Amino acid sequence: WLNFFRRVVMDYEYTPESHAAWILWANVTLCLNRLP
Repeated sequence: WLNFFRRVVMDYEYTPESHAAWILWANVTLCLNRLP
């Protein structure tokens, strides 16, 4: 599912913290889209 987020798949970020933040943002988006 995370493959739908290009910024997570391609490593554009310079710091591990910003990459982790984008992974968190992708997970939150996926969870919110599943709510009825």
